[in-house]
Amino acid sequence: YCYLSTQTGVCRRSAQSKGYSLPYDRTGLFSNSPAWNAEKITTPLLMQLAEVEYRSMMQLYAALVDYERAVEMYIFPDAYHYKHQPRQRLSVYDRNVEWIEFWLRGAENHDSPRSGQYSRWRNMREKQCMEFSARLSMPASAWYCATLH
Repeated sequence: YCYLSTQTGVCRRSAQSKGYSLPYDRTGLFSNSPAWNAEKITTPLLMQLAEVEYRSMMQLYAALVDYERAVEMYIFPDAYHYKHQPRQRLSVYDRNVEWIEFWLRGAENHDSPRSGQYSRWRNMREKQCMEFSARLSMPASAWYCATLH
Protein backbone atom coordinates (compact mmCIF):
# COMPACT_ATOMS: atom_id res chain seq x y z
CA TYR A 1 0.00 0.00 0.00
CA CYS A 2 2.83 2.40 0.85
CA TYR A 3 4.48 1.98 -2.52
CA LEU A 4 1.31 2.33 -4.55
CA SER A 5 0.11 5.43 -2.69
CA THR A 6 3.45 7.22 -2.52
CA GLN A 7 2.31 10.29 -4.48
CA THR A 8 -0.22 11.15 -1.77
CA GLY A 9 2.30 10.88 1.07
CA VAL A 10 -0.14 8.84 3.17
CA CYS A 11 2.42 6.28 4.26
CA ARG A 12 5.03 8.90 5.21
CA ARG A 13 2.56 10.96 7.26
CA SER A 14 1.12 7.88 8.95
CA ALA A 15 4.55 6.48 9.83
CA GLN A 16 5.77 9.82 11.18
CA SER A 17 2.65 10.41 13.27
CA LYS A 18 3.02 6.98 14.92
CA GLY A 19 6.78 7.20 15.35
CA TYR A 20 7.52 4.44 12.83
CA SER A 21 10.19 4.44 10.19
CA LEU A 22 9.36 4.06 6.54
CA PRO A 23 9.50 0.50 5.18
CA TYR A 24 12.80 1.06 3.36
CA ASP A 25 14.66 2.77 6.21
CA ARG A 26 16.75 -0.26 7.14
CA THR A 27 20.33 -1.43 7.15
CA GLY A 28 22.08 -4.77 7.27
CA LEU A 29 21.21 -7.44 4.72
CA PHE A 30 19.86 -4.93 2.22
CA SER A 31 22.38 -2.18 2.88
CA ASN A 32 23.27 -2.09 -0.84
CA SER A 33 19.66 -1.72 -1.97
CA PRO A 34 19.10 1.57 -3.82
CA ALA A 35 15.75 2.00 -2.06
CA TRP A 36 17.39 1.68 1.35
CA ASN A 37 20.00 4.24 0.37
CA ALA A 38 17.64 6.75 -1.23
CA GLU A 39 18.88 9.56 0.99
CA LYS A 40 22.31 9.25 -0.68
CA ILE A 41 21.02 9.40 -4.26
CA THR A 42 21.55 12.81 -5.84
CA THR A 43 21.23 12.03 -9.54
CA PRO A 44 17.81 12.69 -11.10
CA LEU A 45 16.27 9.40 -12.21
CA LEU A 46 13.92 8.86 -15.14
CA MET A 47 12.25 5.46 -14.94
CA GLN A 48 10.56 4.32 -18.16
CA LEU A 49 9.36 0.86 -17.33
CA ALA A 50 7.44 -1.92 -18.95
CA GLU A 51 4.21 -2.95 -17.32
CA VAL A 52 5.79 -6.25 -16.24
CA GLU A 53 8.69 -4.47 -14.48
CA TYR A 54 7.26 -1.54 -12.58
CA ARG A 55 6.08 -3.42 -9.49
CA SER A 56 9.63 -4.40 -8.61
CA MET A 57 10.68 -0.74 -8.88
CA MET A 58 7.94 0.70 -6.65
CA GLN A 59 10.08 0.45 -3.52
CA LEU A 60 12.84 2.54 -5.07
CA TYR A 61 10.39 5.02 -6.58
CA ALA A 62 8.53 5.46 -3.27
CA ALA A 63 11.78 5.92 -1.36
CA LEU A 64 13.02 8.58 -3.78
CA VAL A 65 9.71 10.45 -3.64
CA ASP A 66 9.70 10.35 0.16
CA TYR A 67 13.25 11.73 0.24
CA GLU A 68 12.17 14.43 -2.23
CA ARG A 69 14.57 13.27 -4.90
CA ALA A 70 14.04 14.09 -8.56
CA VAL A 71 12.39 10.98 -9.98
CA GLU A 72 9.75 10.37 -12.58
CA MET A 73 8.21 7.04 -13.56
CA TYR A 74 6.42 6.12 -16.77
CA ILE A 75 4.81 2.74 -17.27
CA PHE A 76 4.28 1.30 -20.73
CA PRO A 77 1.38 -1.14 -21.03
CA ASP A 78 1.77 -4.36 -23.00
CA ALA A 79 5.54 -3.93 -23.06
CA TYR A 80 8.44 -5.99 -21.84
CA HIS A 81 11.90 -4.74 -20.99
CA TYR A 82 12.53 -4.00 -24.65
CA LYS A 83 9.79 -1.69 -25.89
CA HIS A 84 8.89 -3.02 -29.33
CA GLN A 85 5.96 -0.81 -30.27
CA PRO A 86 7.11 2.13 -32.42
CA ARG A 87 5.12 4.73 -30.47
CA GLN A 88 6.56 3.47 -27.17
CA ARG A 89 10.10 3.55 -28.52
CA LEU A 90 9.64 7.06 -29.88
CA SER A 91 8.18 8.23 -26.57
CA VAL A 92 11.09 6.72 -24.63
CA TYR A 93 13.72 8.19 -26.96
CA ASP A 94 12.17 11.66 -27.01
CA ARG A 95 11.67 11.78 -23.24
CA ASN A 96 15.24 10.55 -22.64
CA VAL A 97 16.63 13.38 -24.75
CA GLU A 98 14.40 15.98 -23.08
CA TRP A 99 15.29 14.70 -19.59
CA ILE A 100 19.02 14.79 -20.31
CA GLU A 101 18.83 18.22 -21.96
CA PHE A 102 16.88 19.59 -18.99
CA TRP A 103 19.06 18.19 -16.22
CA LEU A 104 22.46 18.62 -17.86
CA ARG A 105 21.98 21.84 -19.81
CA GLY A 106 18.90 23.42 -18.24
CA ALA A 107 17.28 23.46 -21.70
CA GLU A 108 13.55 23.09 -22.34
CA ASN A 109 11.89 22.08 -25.60
CA HIS A 110 8.73 24.19 -25.67
CA ASP A 111 7.68 22.61 -28.99
CA SER A 112 7.47 19.20 -27.34
CA PRO A 113 4.02 17.62 -27.03
CA ARG A 114 5.08 16.96 -23.42
CA SER A 115 6.00 20.58 -22.63
CA GLY A 116 3.94 20.40 -19.42
CA GLN A 117 6.59 18.11 -17.95
CA TYR A 118 9.00 21.02 -17.53
CA SER A 119 6.91 22.59 -14.79
CA ARG A 120 7.13 19.32 -12.80
CA TRP A 121 10.84 19.02 -13.51
CA ARG A 122 11.56 22.60 -12.44
CA ASN A 123 9.70 21.95 -9.17
CA MET A 124 11.71 18.75 -8.64
CA ARG A 125 14.97 20.58 -9.30
CA GLU A 126 14.15 23.47 -6.97
CA LYS A 127 13.06 21.14 -4.15
CA GLN A 128 16.09 18.95 -4.50
CA CYS A 129 18.54 21.85 -4.72
CA MET A 130 17.02 23.49 -1.64
CA GLU A 131 17.20 20.16 0.21
CA PHE A 132 20.86 19.72 -0.72
CA SER A 133 21.87 23.25 0.24
CA ALA A 134 20.06 22.90 3.59
CA ARG A 135 21.97 19.72 4.50
CA LEU A 136 25.71 20.02 4.93
CA SER A 137 26.25 16.32 4.23
CA MET A 138 24.87 16.67 0.70
CA PRO A 139 26.64 18.28 -2.25
CA ALA A 140 26.02 21.98 -1.89
CA SER A 141 25.98 22.54 -5.60
CA ALA A 142 24.91 19.63 -7.74
CA TRP A 143 25.59 20.32 -11.41
CA TYR A 144 21.90 20.84 -12.18
CA CYS A 145 21.51 23.40 -9.39
CA ALA A 146 23.81 25.74 -11.31
CA THR A 147 21.04 26.16 -13.93
CA LEU A 148 18.90 27.86 -11.28
CA HIS A 149 21.18 30.90 -11.14
